[in-house]
Amino acid sequence: ASALIFANVRTFSAVDGAGLLLYGDVINQSDSAQEIKLVTGQFLDGQGQVIADESRVSGYWPVEIVPPQAKVPFELYAEGIQNAADFKLRLDAQPSGSAPRRDFEVSTAYQENDEFGLCVGGTLQNSGGEIQDYLVIAAVLYDLENKMISFGDTSISPAMAISGQTEEFEICADSFGQNVGRYELQA
Repeated sequence: ASALIFANVRTFSAVDGAGLLLYGDVINQSDSAQEIKLVTGQFLDGQGQVIADESRVSGYWPVEIVPPQAKVPFELYAEGIQNAADFKLRLDAQPSGSAPRRDFEVSTAYQENDEFGLCVGGTLQNSGGEIQDYLVIAAVLYDLENKMISFGDTSISPAMAISGQTEEFEICADSFGQNVGRYELQA
């Protein structure tokens, strides 16, 4: 069995109509941190023919290292297609000797719907030591069936390096007209 698996995957036509968006989670089922090198895929029509190969797919995930028994959201954009009957996802990863910290305290001050989706704001507190590299906080939206809709993320300034320091944040994520059942904040 693979250390990393895909879950909660779904697709939407991009707002500009020039491509297809795919959102999902990469879940680390192993007991060691894993570093994501690449998330990509092929998109297929109803006859199983490739309509967008990996050369037309770009991916984004907010952090490279997935801690043991944790998940990281990802987004793929397939250029030049509006829909696909099926897709084949591919992931390149390797074990990592470093694991990101997960000891930040996040408190939500508000959540509000706007014309595009959901915005969540609040405070992040660094209860641990110095931040070595960078800090990303993501708001992941799920529908009523617990499938991912999308996510938004933001980087927190290195000034957060001091233990006990707090930082305000606001993150918005597109709901693509779906009913948001819940959201998760990941730091």
